[in-house]
Amino acid sequence: MDQFTIEKEAIRQQLQGSQSCIHLSLDSWTSGNHLPILGVIGHTIVGSQLQEYVLALREIQGRHTGENLAPIVLDILQDYSITYKLGYIMDNATTNDTLMAALSSGMLLSYSTIIILIILSTSL
Repeated sequence: MDQFTIEKEAIRQQLQGSQSCIHLSLDSWTSGNHLPILGVIGHTIVGSQLQEYVLALREIQGRHTGENLAPIVLDILQDYSITYKLGYIMDNATTNDTLMAALSSGMLLSYSTIIILIILSTSL
């Protein structure tokens, strides 16, 4: 197991055991080599101390729109298994409203799929 995987798992456990919701700060920019990047920072309380974790730096496919950012954010939340602990999302971009609408739709679809799978598996 490489060091990145070890550290990521430690962060995952810290986030899942946190005493508060996990609030996100988002920032998108274009790198010097012209790659559109999304940075995601998680903020939470662990052991009565504010902790901040760099959760991801991901390349954005296409424009910096809410519709393009929402699947990336949802994937990060699911990757850390923290969707259920989501608090506020802070982003000063004008695309924040469309990001939240698209993220809400994606989360609702994920939860609907999980509920359907649970119903199907319990009725077998």
